[in-house]
Amino acid sequence: MKKNYFLGALLFVTSMGYSQKTIIVNGGKYGNQNENVNVMVYDANTNTHRVIDTIHSQSVQEIIFEGTTAYVAAQDSIVSYDLKTEKRIAATSFNGLSTKSLAILGTDLLVGNYYGKTTDNLYLYDKQTLVLRDSITALSKTVSSILTFGNKAYIPQNVQTANYTDTLAYIVVIDIPNRTIIDTISISGYSGDFGELILNPNHLGFISINSQSNTISKFSFNNLNAGINTSFTNDLSVTNRSLYTVYNDTLFLRMDNGIGALNINSLALIDAKIVDTVITGFTYDTLNSKFYVTQTDFFSYQAAKEYGRNGIKVKEFTVGFSPEVIRMYYGQSVGIEQLTSKEFSITVYPNPTADYINLDFSTLNTNQVEAVLITQNGQEVFRKRLSINSNRIDLSNCNSGFYFLIIKTDKSVYTTKIVKYD
Repeated sequence: MKKNYFLGALLFVTSMGYSQKTIIVNGGKYGNQNENVNVMVYDANTNTHRVIDTIHSQSVQEIIFEGTTAYVAAQDSIVSYDLKTEKRIAATSFNGLSTKSLAILGTDLLVGNYYGKTTDNLYLYDKQTLVLRDSITALSKTVSSILTFGNKAYIPQNVQTANYTDTLAYIVVIDIPNRTIIDTISISGYSGDFGELILNPNHLGFISINSQSNTISKFSFNNLNAGINTSFTNDLSVTNRSLYTVYNDTLFLRMDNGIGALNINSLALIDAKIVDTVITGFTYDTLNSKFYVTQTDFFSYQAAKEYGRNGIKVKEFTVGFSPEVIRMYYGQSVGIEQLTSKEFSITVYPNPTADYINLDFSTLNTNQVEAVLITQNGQEVFRKRLSINSNRIDLSNCNSGFYFLIIKTDKSVYTTKIVKYD
């Protein structure tokens, strides 16, 4: 059994804990060929921004992160970036007509096509080189959202009416390593749309936010064809990742032309309008409890504003034309201070792990110990009070990848990286 010992001499995390960047991708000015897509980094602490790259395209659809790499889908282009150096890694032309959605599974970057094709609406690229590997011919409809879990991709397919509304929806399940469709999912008696797919933080299933029917569909991985549909009187306008953030069991989302909140497990309404303003895109800073909101009319107006968790505007900041895509990225820990090993010693094992980790903190002179596990993107997975007799943490429901384990005592805060594999 491999053990990982981390001492106070290794890491002491200040209240900031993690360096964070607000990544904004501006789509350019409609009709002006000189105003193209650009990638901007906003630092909320200093209220400064910098443009790190320009993509010669006229719209942007999506950005996702894996580790320190960001992937941007911008109409006819796919570009990857190293977020440590803020430099471009690779770029390629999209093989469809226009990008729409992105996801990562293994070594594949999955890119969905937006419109104009009756076959091959999902393309698979090497996530490092962005070289095209394959496409899924049988996908005949727009790929507007992609959820990956295990070795499978879940993709909504909607039949479009003459009025360009989505109906008669179903979800396709694709075995990505074998490039085969293995299942289709629908809800009995429901003939509306399926929209943005969001993994439940407990990893037991997922939801679909269906903006046209103002419903949310809920699915369990244990019984995919027993999904249920819940109707809302609120306007649920979520069509990409820049219109929602999941934090613990709270789903913040664009609702009624502002930002509202639901319990992602029960779908109970928490607050219909936390932030009362027009929303083009937003993200929630889970470390500092702030919303960053962008607005645009795509022609002449653009704005960006910071709001507290209470919905009160704090300040404005600079963005480019058409700031459609905005996400939070959390980097490595900051504020590292040297301490002696005599002051603090914890044993964490096994690490890497496939299912659980044990913590031995018998040398601590305190019973007030709390463990917090977060993803590299800052999403809290769980929070647990520990004792000397109860110190095992179950990670069996977590996806494979890197996590940060934060140990809080009544005196200090400490952290280490955990590797989870399947």
